[in-house]
Amino acid sequence: DAQAIATIETGPALEASLTGYELATANDAEPPEAYYHTEVSAYSPRFTEYPMWFVATARINNDPSRSAVLAVTRESASAEWVVEQGGALGEADLPDIRLDNGATAEATDEQAGRVAALLEDAYSYLAGGNAPAGVDVSAESLSSYRDWAESSTIQLEEVTAPEITCSTDGQAEVRVLPTSDGVLGVATGRCVLRQALRDDVPGEMTLGGELSALAPEPGRSVEFVSSHPLVVHAPDDGEAAIYAGGWRWADVTISAD
Repeated sequence: DAQAIATIETGPALEASLTGYELATANDAEPPEAYYHTEVSAYSPRFTEYPMWFVATARINNDPSRSAVLAVTRESASAEWVVEQGGALGEADLPDIRLDNGATAEATDEQAGRVAALLEDAYSYLAGGNAPAGVDVSAESLSSYRDWAESSTIQLEEVTAPEITCSTDGQAEVRVLPTSDGVLGVATGRCVLRQALRDDVPGEMTLGGELSALAPEPGRSVEFVSSHPLVVHAPDDGEAAIYAGGWRWADVTISAD
């Protein structure tokens, strides 16, 4: 229900949900099984004004081995709390959030910089497949996007190879939380994979089968936009880690060059 989901989600989370609804409707797909969160813990810094936010960790009732991380925000006293980003992380063991008199400790500029650097590593890996040194990128959702980019895109000689660019989705702020052993970051990456008809292909071309709806017509390109919930952990000592929350489609567009 697009109207109902808009009352509890915003930003990247809402965009991915609405796109998922459109794809499910087009494919006559059955809705997924309902679930709820258990063992919920919420972490928030102190605020003196709106907007406010907190990050929650939880388990999922129908698969308690999986952990979930959600970033939730509220724009004003009259607004509702809404989920802006986050997702299930598989069986990842997250570090303890560091508290200061009951609230989340204030992140330093150095900690925010470490989170930003790890996010850049994640985007580089998603776009090019090169694993950064000293960073764990074994999360299945990272490799599944790489697999799709390499094998499930338009595989035609007349169409250019995939070009991928990734960056932080500007619809939501990066949330930074100091931990007992370093710092944790919650963000959403946005990747755009672009393919186009090659400039040296003459005349018209006809594409049939399942590709006919997605392959670019002469003079046009196709862009597959994906949303990537990310949780990154930079410890004071040892290997950093990039966790993924399961990537989802945000948009697919065919545009003129």
